[in-house]
Amino acid sequence: MNGGRKLVRAVSLWLFLLASIGVLFFWTNTMRAVRIRKNHRTTEGTVIQLLPENHRSVVASYEVDSRMFTTSTSLPQDLGLPPFDELRIGDKVNVEYDPMHPEYGILGSAEKLLAGYEKDLVGIGIFLVFGVALIEFSIRRLFDSSSNAQNEAN
Repeated sequence: MNGGRKLVRAVSLWLFLLASIGVLFFWTNTMRAVRIRKNHRTTEGTVIQLLPENHRSVVASYEVDSRMFTTSTSLPQDLGLPPFDELRIGDKVNVEYDPMHPEYGILGSAEKLLAGYEKDLVGIGIFLVFGVALIEFSIRRLFDSSSNAQNEAN
């Protein structure tokens, strides 16, 4: 059974590492969205690119203090914008930004972006809990049946 526990620990570690990468991936954008939500300003942006081949991304430009910035999303509908198929180049869209860092803009709503991230993180947590439990159960069952077969052979 000792080999089984080592295998469970190894698989659990890999699942934890994969989940951690997912969390780190969201961390930077999540912190920006939190700052924007707390201190946000809203301006009007203009859709400058629609990229159906790149996760159906929408790219928009916006101006703050006579400086131009761009921002993008592949989730326009989730952020309170029209669906990708309804957007056209030149359309006006809301952009929320942090006045201290106007280069960090979010198309649509930072609040809605954070709600989406919360769902993703909950999903990762549920996957980890059930994934590790399923793997541990399967490995224990495998090792229990092989140890029973060994005992019967002796």
